[in-house]
Amino acid sequence: MPSEVELRAAVALAVGDRALRMITEQCDHLAFNADLGRLEGVFKSHDDNGPKEFTVRIALTEPAVPFGGRAIVVHMCSEDGWQIEMSVVIPAAALAAAVTGAEVRG
Repeated sequence: MPSEVELRAAVALAVGDRALRMITEQCDHLAFNADLGRLEGVFKSHDDNGPKEFTVRIALTEPAVPFGGRAIVVHMCSEDGWQIEMSVVIPAAALAAAVTGAEVRG
């Protein structure tokens, strides 16, 4: 299970993904749930039918062999049944460097 530092570092590395950046910037306080190892918050949007609220859960997968990376998985669910799921792959070396403050050599 990832630590809060590791998960927030992964999210920071993935802000190049426009959808993830929009979710994290517009989400009400993303709190770390230590028991589940994920970030949780509420995302509010508005469409032609009015306001919509999504519960947001952001998690980090275990390293995937042979890819050498991890994926941030975002799950959003509204009270009326709308569900959105997406993932962004983070290179393992970049994540390790972000957590430790080391320089990535490539």
